[in-house]
Amino acid sequence: MGKKIRGVKLKAEDINKNNGKEISHTINKIIANERKYTIMLVMFFIVLFLTMGYFLLSSDIRKINNNYNSNITIKAPSILLTDDDVMDDSQGLNSNNIELEIINNTEVDTNYRIVLKEDINEKKKCGCINESFNVKNIRYSFDGNNIKKISNNLNVVATGVLKSYEKEKLNFRMWLSNNDGSHFHGKFVIEKIKIED
Repeated sequence: MGKKIRGVKLKAEDINKNNGKEISHTINKIIANERKYTIMLVMFFIVLFLTMGYFLLSSDIRKINNNYNSNITIKAPSILLTDDDVMDDSQGLNSNNIELEIINNTEVDTNYRIVLKEDINEKKKCGCINESFNVKNIRYSFDGNNIKKISNNLNVVATGVLKSYEKEKLNFRMWLSNNDGSHFHGKFVIEKIKIED
C-alpha cells in the first residue's frame, strides 16, 4: 500500500498573507496599466493637437494665397492700330478716348499693372498671325497732357494699387507716331504684382 499524503493545514493568517500579496500585486499592475494608458492618451492628444494646428495653419496660408490669387479683372475694348492712327502728338492728345475699368474682387489691397499684349485670336481671324509690329511706335496719354510710349518688353502701360472690392476707371488715348503699313491687334491684360517684404 502507498503512503498516505498528509494534508497541510492552512492557518487563517497564511490565507490573509497570500491574499494581501495578490491584492498588492493586482493594485501595482493596475497602477502600471493606468500609467501606460495615461501616457498613451497624452501622446494621442499631443498628436491630435499638432495635427489640428497644422491643418489650421495650412488653411490660413491657403486663404492668404487664395486672396492673392483671387480675381482682379479688367474691362477694356480690343485695340486695332493702323495707318489711320498715325498722327502727331497734338492730334493724338485729342483723339478718341478709350475707357478701361479695373475691379478688385479680393479681400486685400492689390498692386497691379496693365499690360498691352498682342491679341492672337484677332490676328488669326485677320490672317496676319505671322506679321510683326513695332510697338515702340505706340504713344498714349492718361491725362491728355503727358505723352508716354512703350519702353519695356512687357508693354506695361500703367501700374497702381486698387483697394479691396473697389473699382476704378481709366481714360486714355492711343495713337501711332509712325508706321510701315502694318497694323496691330491688341488687348489689355491686368496682372497682379506680388510685393516682397
